[in-house]
Amino acid sequence: MKIIMQRRLCITVVQCIAKIEVEEQRKDIQDFLNGLQQGSNQIPELVYNRICEYLQKRKLLDTDNQLTPEGQEVLKTGNLFQPEEGKYRFWCVLDDPLVQSQLLHFRREKPEKMNTPRNGSSSPMPELKSLCEQEHWTIPLQEQEQEARHIRVQQIGHPESPMAIADIDRASSVTLNWQWDDLENSTYSFEGMLVIYGKNKSIAQNAYPGPIDLAAIWIRLLEQNQIAWNATYHRAMINFNKEVTPAEVYRNFLQSQSLHTDSFEYGSFDNAEVQEMPVMPNDEEAAKAWRDWLLTEWLERDYVTSQQFQEKNLEINSHHAFKMFDLQMSNIDQLCSHLCSFNKQAFWHLVAPIDLKPKYH
Repeated sequence: MKIIMQRRLCITVVQCIAKIEVEEQRKDIQDFLNGLQQGSNQIPELVYNRICEYLQKRKLLDTDNQLTPEGQEVLKTGNLFQPEEGKYRFWCVLDDPLVQSQLLHFRREKPEKMNTPRNGSSSPMPELKSLCEQEHWTIPLQEQEQEARHIRVQQIGHPESPMAIADIDRASSVTLNWQWDDLENSTYSFEGMLVIYGKNKSIAQNAYPGPIDLAAIWIRLLEQNQIAWNATYHRAMINFNKEVTPAEVYRNFLQSQSLHTDSFEYGSFDNAEVQEMPVMPNDEEAAKAWRDWLLTEWLERDYVTSQQFQEKNLEINSHHAFKMFDLQMSNIDQLCSHLCSFNKQAFWHLVAPIDLKPKYH
C-alpha cells in the first residue's frame, strides 16, 4: 500500500544577518582524534596543546583531553559543524503543518547594506524564529550547482539592527510530495524550481524522513474519509457491489481511491490518494457473495470436476480477506441453480463433467 499526497508550498526569500553552522568534512581533525585515541600523534608539544585547547572549546574534548560524545561522532564521521556569521539570502518554507519551517537553500552575500523591502508591499515581515535552534538539510540543485548541506541556524537578525532582515519575495512555490510505504515509513520531498537571483534552478532528487507514527495518523485519516478499517487484518472493509466497484478490486483484494484532507492535521493537500489498499468484505453476507463471484468467474474459463471445484472453493475460503468469517463450503446445488439463470457458460462448465462422471457427484 502506498499513500501519496501533494500540495504547493509558498517559498519565502529573505536577506538577513545570521549566525549559522555548516557541516564540513574535517579529515585533519578526524585524524588528530584518531591519533589521540591511539597515542600516535607525532607533533610538537606546543602545537599539540593548542589543538587540544581548540578542540576543548569546540566541546570535542573534555578537560582531560578525553573524547566527548560530540568528539566520538566527529571521530566516526569526520564531519564537524563550522560556525560562521554574515549576510545571507535564505530560501525557506515557514510553518508548514508537515515540514514545519525548513531552510531549503542559502547563499552567502557580500557584507554591504541590506536591500529595501519589496516595493509597495504591505505584508508584515516574515517571522523567522522558527528556523532557529534546529538543524536543516538544504535541497540539492541540478547541474551540481550546489549539493545538499547540513546546517544549524543559531540566530537570524541582530537585536541592535532593525534592518537586519529584508523580505525579498514570497511569490514563488514548489511542490511538496509526501509518500508512505505501507505504514512502516514515510518520506517527503520537494519538486520544481527555485528562483535564484532571477534564474530558475531545477531541484534535484531529494528525500527527507517524515512522521513515524503512521498507524495512528492513518486511522485518523480513515475516519475523516469514512473508511472502515479492520486493525486485526489490516484491511479496509467494503461492501460487495459490482455495479459500483471495479471487478479488479474484488479479484486482487486491492483498491485505490482519492482521500479528502480538508481537516487533516498535517494540512490540506491538493492531491491525496491511497494506492493498492488491502480490502476485505464488511460482513458475512458480502463475503459469501464475493466468494461466489470469484468461483463463478473461475468457472467461466473451463470445465471442472466437483473435486476441482471443492479445492478451489477451499482455496478462496482460506484467503486472508475471508478468514475472519470462517466461511462454509459453497453448496454446489445452490450455486448450479443460481448459475442456470444468470451465467449459462459457468453453469455448463460445472454441471457437464458431473453429469458425465457421476462418481464426482
